Amino acid sequence: MNLQVDELSTNTPVRRWQRVAVPAYFRSWSFETFPNGQEEIIQQLRRWLAVPTPPRLVLWGPTGTGKTGLACGALRVAAEAGTGNRERWNIATAPVIHPEEEPEWSPVPVWFEMWRGLRDRLRRSRGPDDPLAVLRERVMLLVIDDIDVDAMTPWKESIVLSLLDDAPAMCGLVLTMNVAPDRWAEHFGERIADRLLAPRVRLLAVHGGSRRG
Repeated sequence: MNLQVDELSTNTPVRRWQRVAVPAYFRSWSFETFPNGQEEIIQQLRRWLAVPTPPRLVLWGPTGTGKTGLACGALRVAAEAGTGNRERWNIATAPVIHPEEEPEWSPVPVWFEMWRGLRDRLRRSRGPDDPLAVLRERVMLLVIDDIDVDAMTPWKESIVLSLLDDAPAMCGLVLTMNVAPDRWAEHFGERIADRLLAPRVRLLAVHGGSRRG
């Protein structure tokens, strides 16, 4: 939900997108510039973004087929549209007066995390600033890339279950992975596989040749 507050002059589509922490390689990507061959999935992603409370979304397919790029394209649409809390966008896009005081990690309403980066952040966290709690509080659209890397442990299972079950404040959660649905029970375990295959989760297969040079 957007708060009814005036937007600052710095709260522009360009500045909002600059504040989303996507990998540098994908900074210039958009649905309009995405390599040919995924037009149908792009249209499905546009329709998914237009739903007020979209279902969880899983982009799966072989390595290098464009899953991360598609997820970043969705984030760009959402950021440029100002999805989320307008006051938080005002704060995030305002000029930094004291750069040394800017927090190292400050998620904005549209956000990207690599699984391993989030994993390390969670393991380092101490005290009240629980990264999952911060994400639930601030983020309306969250992409977690490569959720299938690393072996499954009880700790990772609890984190993934929390993301799938206990994040009602998030209007959108996107997971990318290489593992196909018929292997989810083997890879993630029955509890996570059951949730990923539930009707409230949308699955989009991303196929084609590798786009990595």
